Amino acid sequence: MSAWLSCRGLVSAFGGVRVLNGIDLDVQLGEWVGVVGPNGAGKTVLLNAISGVNALQSGSVAINGWDVTRWSLAKRAARAGLIRSFENRCISARLSALQNVLLAAHHATRHEAEGWLERVGLHHVRDTLGEHLSLGEQRRVGLAAICLQRERVGNAAVVLLDEPFRGLDASARAELAALLRDHVRGRASVILVEHDIELTHRLSDRILYVAGGRLKPAGRINESGTPVRSVSAEESGVPAVTVTDLCAGYGETVVLGGLTFRCPNGSAVQLAGPNGSGKSTLLRVLTGAIVPWSGTVVVNGELVRAGENPRVHGIGYVPQGGRVIPGLSVQAHLNLISRYPAEVEQKFVAAVPEAGRLHGSASDLSAGQRALLTLRVALRGDPTVLLADEPAAGLAAGVRDRVYRYLLESWLRPGRAMLFVEHGLSPKGCHEIRLEVGHVPAPQSRSQGDSTIPYTGPGPWPPKWRQKALPKSKCHHSAG
Repeated sequence: MSAWLSCRGLVSAFGGVRVLNGIDLDVQLGEWVGVVGPNGAGKTVLLNAISGVNALQSGSVAINGWDVTRWSLAKRAARAGLIRSFENRCISARLSALQNVLLAAHHATRHEAEGWLERVGLHHVRDTLGEHLSLGEQRRVGLAAICLQRERVGNAAVVLLDEPFRGLDASARAELAALLRDHVRGRASVILVEHDIELTHRLSDRILYVAGGRLKPAGRINESGTPVRSVSAEESGVPAVTVTDLCAGYGETVVLGGLTFRCPNGSAVQLAGPNGSGKSTLLRVLTGAIVPWSGTVVVNGELVRAGENPRVHGIGYVPQGGRVIPGLSVQAHLNLISRYPAEVEQKFVAAVPEAGRLHGSASDLSAGQRALLTLRVALRGDPTVLLADEPAAGLAAGVRDRVYRYLLESWLRPGRAMLFVEHGLSPKGCHEIRLEVGHVPAPQSRSQGDSTIPYTGPGPWPPKWRQKALPKSKCHHSAG
């Protein structure tokens, strides 16, 4: 049976980074598909691509056999029955609740619009301007408009819902989810992006996970939107990070030569060694910011490629020096990740109150305050792997201790891992990898316990002019 909504090879890039990397998606008539994934993985970008909000670099979108790839959002709505809700832009601030519903549902009568406002419990504020409604009330108005549009289009509607329950308490979510289930579920083809994982499971026929710019089938999902992999006791030591025969440098200078190590899940690893041994370079390679000469980096079972957004792999990165963007406020930096804090960020601010007292322009912050800001930005993405380059630099001893106490005792748990660089501090309970520079021949396959990890880097290792007396990055592991 041909799909009602069919997407082929969707590619969407921003600043050279491919957020969608050849996505294929079929949705049957009346099917409800949940889409989950960490912040920044591309869930909203996918909805924008399907609805025509963002132009595609390549790929096609078809609804009921019509190629709508070059159609605008308005044309897709009018001719193909596409209905779209937005994550942040719920309703118009200058229109009343009733006018917002009438504007969304073209040719609907006032009686129909008032009926839906009454069903969502907002008939008493039908004449109130959108700017005077609470966020929860705005969400209800948006859902009333969606239900009325679906009713007028019929079962041919394609509905894209981008976090429709955000800002609602548990009882309101349950009430409006029941409304959608009764009036939309099975009566339209729906793609739902929602951070309430339990609600997504209840509403969806199937769930897909966004990772590395692609869609994958997902089984059980945890609270951060990441698939939970069932493992046996023997498999429970699957590493969060695996680095194999990594070689990288700058120009003709070799910094990392054939580096191999693993960071287990649920562990904290401190990178130590003299200046120039490659600690910061290694973290930048792990994020995909530096193209290695050869070797591989695997994070959470996914190969990390240069140029990818590290958040699609569940990576949070705290750069050295707490780098900020000049001219942007503290809140603007946080909004680059999400307009709403993740639970881990809220717990961090509670544990380190100094991190919650950051205001104004980020350029005016002290070095220590910038470090706290960049750590908040990383945690707002709810990462599973935290890469931190001197995250406590410039902080008073008491604040520094609270930062590491939160990271190692509260944030770190099974399913998460942390690699960090910190001078003059060796927190308890951490493993250590000490980088040193030596001279050895080009790497071959090497034994790792009971298994052998072969060199699988792309292309020849490295060019011939680099093979003579190539330094080898040695790792010495120890438990803290």
